[in-house]
Amino acid sequence: VVFGTATPARNPQGLNLYQPLLPATAGEGLNTILENIQSGGEVAQEAFASMLAEDGVMLRRDHDLSSIEFQVNLPDDRRMLSYQDVMNRFSPIVEGMIDASTQIGELVGRRQAMEFRNLVNRGVPENVARQMTNELSQYSLAIGGPLANLARITMNALKIDQVVEVAAAEMDMNRKPLITFHSTNSALLQELTRAEEGRTPDEVAAGLPPLSLKDQIRRIHQGLYMVTLDGNRQDARQVSRDVAEAARRVDALIDQLPDDLPVSPVDSLKEKLEANGMRVGEISGRTLCYRNDRIERRSPEERDRRAVIDAFNSGELDVLIYNSAGATGGSYHASPDFKDQRGRTMIELETPVDIIKYVQSQGRGNRYGQVEDPKVVSVMTGLTPEMRIMQQRNGKLRSLGASVDGNRSHPLLLDDVPDLLNKVGDEATRNVLLSMPGLARRLGFTDFAEAEAAADRGDGLVDEGSGTAKSGMESLANRVLARSIMLPATEQDDLVQRIRMEFDVLIEELESRNANPLKPKEFPGRIDIKATAIFSGQERADEDLDTSVFLSPLYVATGVHEFTDEAVTAERLIAMVERCATLHGADGFGPYAERIRQNLPALMRPHLPAGYDMEAALQTPTEVPGRFANQYGKITDLIWLLENLQPGVAIRFPTLDDPDAMRVNTVVDLIPPQESRHFDLASAYKIRLISPGMAKPETMAVSRLLSRNMEEIRFRPGLSLGVNEAYLEEFTQMARMRRALPV
Repeated sequence: VVFGTATPARNPQGLNLYQPLLPATAGEGLNTILENIQSGGEVAQEAFASMLAEDGVMLRRDHDLSSIEFQVNLPDDRRMLSYQDVMNRFSPIVEGMIDASTQIGELVGRRQAMEFRNLVNRGVPENVARQMTNELSQYSLAIGGPLANLARITMNALKIDQVVEVAAAEMDMNRKPLITFHSTNSALLQELTRAEEGRTPDEVAAGLPPLSLKDQIRRIHQGLYMVTLDGNRQDARQVSRDVAEAARRVDALIDQLPDDLPVSPVDSLKEKLEANGMRVGEISGRTLCYRNDRIERRSPEERDRRAVIDAFNSGELDVLIYNSAGATGGSYHASPDFKDQRGRTMIELETPVDIIKYVQSQGRGNRYGQVEDPKVVSVMTGLTPEMRIMQQRNGKLRSLGASVDGNRSHPLLLDDVPDLLNKVGDEATRNVLLSMPGLARRLGFTDFAEAEAAADRGDGLVDEGSGTAKSGMESLANRVLARSIMLPATEQDDLVQRIRMEFDVLIEELESRNANPLKPKEFPGRIDIKATAIFSGQERADEDLDTSVFLSPLYVATGVHEFTDEAVTAERLIAMVERCATLHGADGFGPYAERIRQNLPALMRPHLPAGYDMEAALQTPTEVPGRFANQYGKITDLIWLLENLQPGVAIRFPTLDDPDAMRVNTVVDLIPPQESRHFDLASAYKIRLISPGMAKPETMAVSRLLSRNMEEIRFRPGLSLGVNEAYLEEFTQMARMRRALPV
């Protein structure tokens, strides 16, 4: 045995562990295989894990979760409104904290610049002066950490009642809840109960007023202000009046939060479960808890891990709550060896950040030999900050599955969560920021508000495996979604919808040229292999079981790609156009174009520099500095496109496989924006096109057309004015032909 573990690599960075398993006669290419896997993404990880298993040097662990029922529990409309109300009060607090952090960074930056100039003027070399300056004055706090902590604490506090309802429903079905959490929030309790002169920790705790979530947020807020200036640790509020005023505003906003949000969600959950008649045990490393409106010390009996597990499995306890301390080394399943054999339901209040711990925690209630199949219920608020956490988890699960199981489609993935934390999501986010300079400035991404850059339509995205960003933390989508917590709930939803629309457009564009970096390439129809030949390497005999698969030959094959679907006939095309005209009217998107034209001054307002008159700017947009003229051109181009996109109209434009725009496309369906507030977004409009020989329409976002040169787009009446036999002739001919291409 070289190495033994159930979860050997959560991502490509750990694959150097596999070096001893590679064939000793590795050629020049194999010597760099581990380096290449990192750039190859999850596709390379899948292939590598499968090849090791085929060589017989690794026992691959597959997670059989086929018998588990997975559910996502979302709040009802009434509860969702209450969640959004809290988020609307919470977001200005985060915005104020970001503002204060920015001011502190500027304060330290100015102090560093002064110190640097003084040192250089005294003859100190610049590199030495820079190092000395950084040591004397620094503000090392990254705001992302506190924001992530704030998001988790708030999400947990919000959904306690929702979790209790799910647990009670499972108990009614004669099942035993297993509730997972991650954040103990115990640091505040420990700080508040530190012994003082002449008083014990218990006496200090007894004298404290009732606590709430406000106190947790205040603790995080207070941690923002410590800086190093001139080599001394100082409170930035005592150095700068502006920082002090920013801190005061945040404190006032914290005071406006509801008083009924718990300081310790886990303890609030336990109290409410017990109030519903459930007996509850806990496995965690906590020594302090908050019960009966006071800080208490957990008894040794409560903290006895073995006793708690035995009580749960024997039926003395109905519910078991555990964090990473209980994620390994225990069996909580419906075993025939246990007295209590009721089915187990894992309820996810909060999952561990460490993906290995998460997978291990899932295994506590799902083990071999169980007499009842388990269930998993993910309790979610439906708010954007929590969605981002779930996206991060999905990304980690894909990488883990590719490395361990040879399959990035991990069974624990939440399909309801949009997959935005990857290269395509980053480009979609970039495009949204470029189109909304006001939002970009507000979120702190000023480069996107000022930069004169064109939106990307996927040209820089190639199939390199998973399509993930360099790292989750460096992902632009991840950073923007993290900052979105400072927006009111409705604006958070709007931001995510805009990113998702841009994301869909990019995926659509990439799919059109079979270059989606998030999945393998696909060919419709059937491919008949006609001949194969060795491209490199040497064939081995059938009885040769010793030669490594890593040394196997690489083959090249030639064949015929046959399209098996029947092409659209002229009769079917006419029916599709008539249906489109019935649903959307003969004018198509024309009414939307008129609405944009009527609202043009309001749409251009965010792009108009201070001191310029809107009416004059619209008359001569090229004379206005900044991005005004560029944005004006985009909106007027969108108006022109929408006016011309009507049922049955013919459109030609160059594509990668049709650079001369010879293919004629017919508009057979129109998809307007799902929400009227998105009437000015090109990505919210979609059309369905069909050309001779196609079996089904291609869906295209109008923003894909908008990204092209308008002079290269040609509109013709097609079938928009009625049946045109000459126009239909090519469809009739192509429907009779057998379609095949050499590959």
